[in-house]
Amino acid sequence: MKKDVTTTKNEVGHAQDLADWGAPAQLSTQDVVIPCILLMQYTSKLVKNQEAAAGEFRNSIDQSCVGGLVKKELKPLEIIPFYVNLCYTNMDASGTKEKYVGKEPINMSNDDAPREFMRDGIAMRRYRTYEVYFFKAGEVVGLPYVMTFKSTSMQAGRKIYSQMYATNYELKLPPPAFHMSVWPEHKENDKGEFFVLDAKRGSETTPEEMAVCLKWFKRLKTEDVKVDESHLRDDGDATPRDNGERAAKQASSRQQTAKKTDYQDENVDFGNF
Repeated sequence: MKKDVTTTKNEVGHAQDLADWGAPAQLSTQDVVIPCILLMQYTSKLVKNQEAAAGEFRNSIDQSCVGGLVKKELKPLEIIPFYVNLCYTNMDASGTKEKYVGKEPINMSNDDAPREFMRDGIAMRRYRTYEVYFFKAGEVVGLPYVMTFKSTSMQAGRKIYSQMYATNYELKLPPPAFHMSVWPEHKENDKGEFFVLDAKRGSETTPEEMAVCLKWFKRLKTEDVKVDESHLRDDGDATPRDNGERAAKQASSRQQTAKKTDYQDENVDFGNF
C-alpha cells in the first residue's frame, strides 16, 4: 500500500529557509541571459499573433508588458541607465529585407565609417547603436535589462548617452546619477505607421540604487555577460529604414569625432567621477 506524504506547518516554514537548500552553485554571467526590452511594431510577431499591441514595451524573454502605449494609455518606462555599449549593428542588405549579421564595437578608428559597405561580395548596412543597460526604477533587484536605440530611435539613445557621459560628467556625477524616462511616439510616412523612442531626464538616483548599478557595472567590465539576441533575427521588429536622414547623421557624426573626450569612450569607469 502506498503511504501518503503529509507536510507539517513546521516543514513548510523550513522550505522557505534558503539555508536549508544548501549553498548555491557557482553562478557566472556565462549562465545568465539578460533580457531586452523591445518596442512592439505593427509588424512584430507578437502583434501579428495578437499577443501584444504596437507601442507596448515587452520583455524579450517572458514577453511580459512593462509599459509603453498600453490600452491606448501612455505609460513611460522610468529607467536607471548605468552603462551604454556603443556599437554598430551590421545587416545583410542584399535582399528585399535586411538580415542581422552581427555587431562591432565603435571606436575612434571607425566612428565615421560609411553606412553602406561590401563584405565578401555582399552588400551590407551598418546602424549606429546605443545599447543601454539599466534597471527599472523601483525594481533595482535581480537582473538588469538592455534597450537598444538605433535607426529612427537613435536620437533618443543619443540623449541618454549625452546625459550620462557629458552632462553628468560636467556635474562631476557618475553616469547613472539620474533616471531617464523613455516612451514610444507614433509616426507615419510613405512606408507606413510605426513607433519610435524618445527620452528625457527624470528624478535623481538614490544612493541605494547607485550601489546596485555600480555592482553590475563592475560585472559587465570583468565578465562576459550574455544578452538575449533572439529578437534580432525577427525582421518584424524593425522600423522603416532612415535612408533619408543618412547623410545628415553621418555628417553630424564626423563633426563630433573631433570633439570626443575620454569620458565619452564606452570603457568609462565609475572610478573617474
